[in-house]
Amino acid sequence: MTLSGHENSVHSVAYSPDGQIIGSGSADGSVRIWETRTGDEAISPLQSGDGGVYSVAFSPDGKNIASGTQAGVLCIWKLGAGPVDPRKLIGHSDRIQLVAYSPDGLRLASVSLDITLRLWDTATGNQLKVLNGDYIFSFAFSPDGQFLASNGKDNTVDLHHGTTGESVCQPLRGNISHPTSFSISPDSTTLAFSSANNIRLWDLRTGTCVSTLQDHSSHIGSVQFAPNGMLLVSTSYNGTVRLWTLQKGTIEATSIVLGLHTGRALSATFSPDSLYVVSAGDDHAIRIWNAGSGHSVSQSIPGHDDAVHLRALSSDGTVVISTSNDYSVRVCDALTGQSKLPPLLGHGNDVSSAVISSDGRLIASSSWDSGTTLLWDAQTGSAIGEPLQTHEMFVHAVALSHDTRWLASASEDKTVCVWDVAAGQPSSFSPLDCGSAVYSVHFSPDGQLITAGDYAGRIHVWRSESGQPIYEPLQAHSGMIRSVRFSPDSSHIVSGANDVTVCIWNVSTGQLALVLEGHTSGVTSAVYSADGRYIVSGSADKTVRLWGALTGAAIAVLHGPREVVNVVAFTPDGRSIISCSSDRAIRVWDLVAVLLAASNSEESLVRALTFTGLVDGWLLGPSGELLLWVPPDYRTYLHVPPCSNLIARHRIVIKEASSSLHAGRGWNSCWGNVAAADDL
Repeated sequence: MTLSGHENSVHSVAYSPDGQIIGSGSADGSVRIWETRTGDEAISPLQSGDGGVYSVAFSPDGKNIASGTQAGVLCIWKLGAGPVDPRKLIGHSDRIQLVAYSPDGLRLASVSLDITLRLWDTATGNQLKVLNGDYIFSFAFSPDGQFLASNGKDNTVDLHHGTTGESVCQPLRGNISHPTSFSISPDSTTLAFSSANNIRLWDLRTGTCVSTLQDHSSHIGSVQFAPNGMLLVSTSYNGTVRLWTLQKGTIEATSIVLGLHTGRALSATFSPDSLYVVSAGDDHAIRIWNAGSGHSVSQSIPGHDDAVHLRALSSDGTVVISTSNDYSVRVCDALTGQSKLPPLLGHGNDVSSAVISSDGRLIASSSWDSGTTLLWDAQTGSAIGEPLQTHEMFVHAVALSHDTRWLASASEDKTVCVWDVAAGQPSSFSPLDCGSAVYSVHFSPDGQLITAGDYAGRIHVWRSESGQPIYEPLQAHSGMIRSVRFSPDSSHIVSGANDVTVCIWNVSTGQLALVLEGHTSGVTSAVYSADGRYIVSGSADKTVRLWGALTGAAIAVLHGPREVVNVVAFTPDGRSIISCSSDRAIRVWDLVAVLLAASNSEESLVRALTFTGLVDGWLLGPSGELLLWVPPDYRTYLHVPPCSNLIARHRIVIKEASSSLHAGRGWNSCWGNVAAADDL
């Protein structure tokens, strides 16, 4: 569920003690109260007039909610009493970053950019203690109320008495760098705090660090224990909400990505029963995740943790090879999306390219780490031999000849290297100089030629046995060439570039045959179908386009990806198109359905949904009428014909209703209708 209403970044969220409502604070200056069952606002927004709200906390009895504001005013709102003004506690001189009640509700603590932590008496509003420091941005009460932890001077963690605020022991030291978020386990024995992109667990009984959790790749915004003590949730500035499972009886923890915000994920906490997580972020949204089923869902269709790039299909079309900025190569079943092997890990940076041999036994992958290419056994996932040091700079693409004798790699260092795969040695004519960074390389199906496209918009063609060019480089495009591919009969080359065009070239003459125009942003990938009749292209304009290879006629425009389409391909049987995009999803498109819909031979709702895409979240009918509004969370996972499969963490399918379809001007008339829910 996504709760929408705030008009600026949501910095803090909290569950009420009974789990029935959620409180949220936003930079728009409001505190909002939401019903967890329906997602509706329970009362009108609470606004004190003291600027943005950066932290909210419910009192233990659920009767009050406290909020920290931009102006440094601590507000206490009484809930359930109708419109009332808050009780304001004055003392801070700068923005309040965090507020929290003590477990017994008798004290309220707040931390501000004025570098103070203040303890307040909730009955009188008087200050009990002011703690000054050089760096205080976060704290946490222990569940037993005996102490609170805060970040101290010189990258330390200070422990204070929970009632008086006095220090109770020496500061915790050791490999601590600016701790920014604290949480203490329900049994008050373990302290979790974030430091940069790590989470550290400390045993409070011994004062020692017992574990460091390092799965995040960006700055951590918050960390929180679940009430059951077996889970942790953390948020990151790259939008990630990560769920950690703490292994019983050990200090180890494993994690999964529970979900994503489209901006920074700033805060998250658990429901009282530990079954749900609520998170907030820069995208103005509050999102509720199922913590209980999160692990099994993510395990069922294991996707990448960053932008995904489909790189290759096996010759029989059953295996998909994808790479990602999460440094991994993954091997999936093309029909089910299930992993066939564990992630192939070995690169030290974004994996830029991968290819599978025609016999399905070898995978080659390249990275932006140190100019290396790795070889993998496609049956076992094990690495083969030592990394090939093919270049001095980033490797952008790799290719294998049809007989797997040669491997070619294209690099930022302006060269193409050709390697003897069996010997693990470069060829006698390697490297081939291009004069500009090279982003794509391909062997002709007959094995006679190698082609490459460079940053200057030129296409190079060499003989694969000698490395001799067959003519001078072709000035093919006015922008960087992202993709070059031979036709099945090796007679033509199709190229796609940043100048938004797709071009077809005659190999024997080096002449331009056709220019395919229609994309509105850079073309990232263009390939022939196995029978040579069609060309499919993908673009930064978030569309997939189908063309006639002989005439250059535009046949269809496929919508669905929510981000840049990075790579497209045909399945070897010619029945499907596969695309992948930066929205972390791989889509399989039914080519027969695409051609049928494009022929205008079928009028139906499904056909109407095929090519419209989303306009402001709406699926449109043939005449532009509004048919169905898709909530923001679902748009990435929308699965509409002719897309026949979606390989992602989640999938949303829309079908025509068989019966009892409820529609009309009043959307709320469908609320709770079982028949409508079943049909949609």
